[in-house]
Amino acid sequence: TIVLDDIAFGDVFLCSGQSNMEMTVGAVFDAEEEVKDAINYPNVRLATVAKATSDIPMDDVASPTYYSWARSSPESITGNSTLGWKAVFSATCYFFGRDLYQSMNGTVPIGLLVSCWGGQKVETFSSADALADETCGGTLPRARPGGNDNYNLREGLPYWDAADYEDSADLADGPKSMQLWNAMIHPLLPMRFVAALWY
Repeated sequence: TIVLDDIAFGDVFLCSGQSNMEMTVGAVFDAEEEVKDAINYPNVRLATVAKATSDIPMDDVASPTYYSWARSSPESITGNSTLGWKAVFSATCYFFGRDLYQSMNGTVPIGLLVSCWGGQKVETFSSADALADETCGGTLPRARPGGNDNYNLREGLPYWDAADYEDSADLADGPKSMQLWNAMIHPLLPMRFVAALWY
């Protein structure tokens, strides 16, 4: 038998992005007071996806904290760790959710799911379909009609030879194109999000 308790039904938001989204509540002005104040919003629920990469789409994620989902509290904001006021939860995501919750007089529970990694190119967060979709400026290489010339992305030319193409997201150390999508976004697709924030 599986028993579930402390369940809330409300609006869930995905918060993703780079360093702006990754900056934690512990880095804001009056961080100590903000962390203490988190206890006042028990129907703001928090979850964070652990950093991970994968070459194939995954079906599940891990959490870097002691919880999968938790009520807003000083412990959930800080990850209940020895980090003190170096809170682990995204400041942008938290303040968005808290302010939205307050604007609705606490009548609708708010779920905040953070899946971010600072300093990464957007291609790492993008699916293969998104990268290939030319209707929105896809970045995967297109063969240059009638030629085998050596064109590359850095020259800003509209066509590249697939054999000569070098994805700038793949040249640096760290996650490669689609790896964060596969590991940190794809597993979340079955969830029902009201909206996604990218910062």
